[in-house]
Amino acid sequence: MLRNRIVTTALGATLAGSAIFSACRGDETKVKLADCPPAVRKTLELEAKGAKVDAVQKLSEDGATTYQASVVLAGKTYQIRIDGKGVLEQLALDVGDDEVEFKACPSGVQTTLRAESHQAKFDTVSRELRYGVAVYSAVTRIGGKEYSLVVAQNGTLIEKMLVIAEDDIELSHCPAAVQNALKEHARGGKIGVITRSTGISGHVFEAEFEIDGQSYVVELTEGGGLISKSRLEDEDEDDAEPQPALSRSP
Repeated sequence: MLRNRIVTTALGATLAGSAIFSACRGDETKVKLADCPPAVRKTLELEAKGAKVDAVQKLSEDGATTYQASVVLAGKTYQIRIDGKGVLEQLALDVGDDEVEFKACPSGVQTTLRAESHQAKFDTVSRELRYGVAVYSAVTRIGGKEYSLVVAQNGTLIEKMLVIAEDDIELSHCPAAVQNALKEHARGGKIGVITRSTGISGHVFEAEFEIDGQSYVVELTEGGGLISKSRLEDEDEDDAEPQPALSRSP
């Protein structure tokens, strides 16, 4: 299973958060507003504030049903998403297509992306809305490593981030030095899932195991060198409330 995690490495104030509105995936059908459940129709009409709702998208995924519609409010298009019980999930400004051609981006965005990528070429760029501002993001390779760039619509660099790839790996596929080190640290205990990370300086291997009923996680370099070894806190211990001491009668 391939995952990605990102480490912030550069200039600019970082704006956290995802796009305000993201489309659901699953079975999708178009329905009329009049054919929506009464609770859904009521919420749609309330949020639309009298604006016309032409069509509603009915989305079904993992047994859950949601309804989405576009509406124009004060001259701007908004997306509304409501669950099957009529509860509003999201009302967000629609910024248009998720993918746009690089040449269609504002000139300031193009200039910043080129400068921060060392003049790399981009065919398409992702566009989304963060805190009411359209931002543009793309991934590029610099010095053999992948970086994610995020730029505001006025050309301001928001973040430049190193993308660190992770994948699960079998013990037998680890370097011999890593295998030996893991077995040594586990002291005969069962070694769980091993994760190999690729990013800043070569590979890092991380694994969990148990020693005398305690769970530990260890991080190793690809040469088997120890980076860290920590005991994992038990969730029950974290959630447990301290018990008052029992008083003794004199």
